[in-house]
Amino acid sequence: MECDSYRCQAIIAANETHSAEAYLYFREWKETMADPRVYYPELMNESGGDPRARSIGCTGAAQQQNPQLVSANFMAASLAQHLYVLWAMELPRMEGWMDILPSMPHKLNANLSRLETHKLEDKYQTKGHNNANNTNDSTRGGAGRDGSVPAVTLYGVTCAV
Repeated sequence: MECDSYRCQAIIAANETHSAEAYLYFREWKETMADPRVYYPELMNESGGDPRARSIGCTGAAQQQNPQLVSANFMAASLAQHLYVLWAMELPRMEGWMDILPSMPHKLNANLSRLETHKLEDKYQTKGHNNANNTNDSTRGGAGRDGSVPAVTLYGVTCAV
């Protein structure tokens, strides 16, 4: 991601015909469970041979083959705006934001009937590490498989999750 090279953050929004998502990326999250390249490894697999493919998005033939509803485009924009407001406007003003950090959403998914929130603490569970559906609080925190304590870094501050 260009964020790694240019030392910046990104909010990425995407949608299909009836669903949308938005996710946040900080360069400090590179190669962690909160890195979209980790939970969407296909992002790094380019097929088709067009060197512009990653930057073009859904245009031309791809757009004609996969129509997108205006409602899905609106959902993607709304989810991205929600992440921006939470992370850029609200979090920095909160007292004790380091304690709140693990419960902050880093990814939002929506379709016509459901909204999912993926929190940072969900990415760092010790059983299965990648199972966001496991709500058993006894699996959160503690040491990981390699004995390390799960943590997330933001603005140069590392917080255990």
